[in-house]
Amino acid sequence: MLELRDTQLSWNPLPLRAFRHFDRQSDRIVARFTPMAENVGRQTLSAKFRTLGKPATSSMESHQKHQWTKDDVRTAIRRNEFVPFFQPKIDLATGISSCVEMLARWDHTELGILPPSQFIKLIESAGLIDEFTDNLFRQSLVSAANNAMTGKDIGIAINFSSLTLQDPQAPRRICSLLNEYGFPFDQITIEVTESATPENLSSVIKSLTTLRSQGFKISIDDFGTGYSSLKLLSKMPFTELKIDRMFVAGISENKKLTSILESIVHLAEKLNLNTVAEGIETKAQLDFIRKLGCNVGQGFYLGSPARGFEVMNVTEDACGTWAWQALM
Repeated sequence: MLELRDTQLSWNPLPLRAFRHFDRQSDRIVARFTPMAENVGRQTLSAKFRTLGKPATSSMESHQKHQWTKDDVRTAIRRNEFVPFFQPKIDLATGISSCVEMLARWDHTELGILPPSQFIKLIESAGLIDEFTDNLFRQSLVSAANNAMTGKDIGIAINFSSLTLQDPQAPRRICSLLNEYGFPFDQITIEVTESATPENLSSVIKSLTTLRSQGFKISIDDFGTGYSSLKLLSKMPFTELKIDRMFVAGISENKKLTSILESIVHLAEKLNLNTVAEGIETKAQLDFIRKLGCNVGQGFYLGSPARGFEVMNVTEDACGTWAWQALM
């Protein structure tokens, strides 16, 4: 276990060459795919904070226009009303899940379970994103610890706002929290969307490089939904590329999306990145994704998000008979 001592990180860095993913050949690969990605990116928007998991149910959507206040969300954070849901990420070669993605939900006392579209933007603008993320992270680690007690170690993928990662102290806080719970750094995947702006990009890169050197996995989320994707690939120490659900949903009806999906997988292979296909909801989609060569799948067909201790049940199902049959 890597530890934090006094005011400095206890380093066990990976070789410097581990961050030099992109030689001249890789740069040419990136340049080759840029026009295609920009064309698609201009037509779509990042979906992570709007639809974490399956599109919102009608009960969730019915409250979309509610205007929460800063005090509302601050109180909700401190009452632990924001809770983590977990969805398994399935190895498409074995049917085994060794990681779950943490998805934020608001368990509102009157309105029930609300999606991130109801609160993320307000939490960020209110300056509460660090407190919010730390709170959910702690709850997730408690669930993972209880899961480990059953003999089933499992990794956690968690989305961090660029507002959090641009803070130079972010790596220290994240490492300190994991040390507090005795959780291995290499079982955490930091997922980053394309929301990083030119103003904070260099700070985000520094934080991610520090975290990667400590053993964390780094994932670019919702890949393909913004024309900055390929630029980020050339700058950040990513280990994983998550293909946006838009491409998976369109494989049966849009030949252009299918071609782009094939190109993305090919690009990831060239750059030695693990690939995750989001939004798999049918067997036809699963079969296509497997044939294409994606490493990992995620979606309702392979496992629905579940709350708290139910992660053990979701993981058990995903690792066992049900998921294995789905992959056959």
